[in-house]
Amino acid sequence: MYDRLLEALENEVESEGLQRLPENFYADLRSTLREFRRRIADGAEGKVAEKVLLLQLDRTAQALTRLIETRLRKMIIAGLSRMQLPDGLVAEDEKRLLAAVADLVSARDELVTSLVAAPPPPRELPGAARRPMLLVRFVKDVPLIVGADMRYYGPFKPEDVALLPAQNAEALVRQGAALQVQVE
Repeated sequence: MYDRLLEALENEVESEGLQRLPENFYADLRSTLREFRRRIADGAEGKVAEKVLLLQLDRTAQALTRLIETRLRKMIIAGLSRMQLPDGLVAEDEKRLLAAVADLVSARDELVTSLVAAPPPPRELPGAARRPMLLVRFVKDVPLIVGADMRYYGPFKPEDVALLPAQNAEALVRQGAALQVQVE
């Protein structure tokens, strides 16, 4: 089994794309590793044989780790490139890795979208904090407006309530588009 592992590792390292693993590769490897651990635990092999088994177990674990890391790196690259991997290239034991890659790519896309779509922060004008604000209830549709403080407000529909700069709120009340709400 160790030779099959090294062959799979060599194929994976030498190729650019993800390679197909032999049928039952991980299941056979799991059985081999379980057998190594059983034989070591039994202690019936003798000290020299036990050391050889420990060395085989360690080398197998190192090669397996390198194989999985190489394959994972290729899955990440494919995911970031939006490449669809052909059926059968991802072993059943690796499907959790592929799902995690898909989740990471999705989270990356959401972050990019939220950053790109976010409106720029409003510019603070000197004295903006001292400007009075009024609460109004809209009675008509009102499109997006730029307030006296240079911030965007709206669009509004009838029955919407908003806190607006007093200058804008008073103008909307005069036009009959809103009513001032008295707060006690």
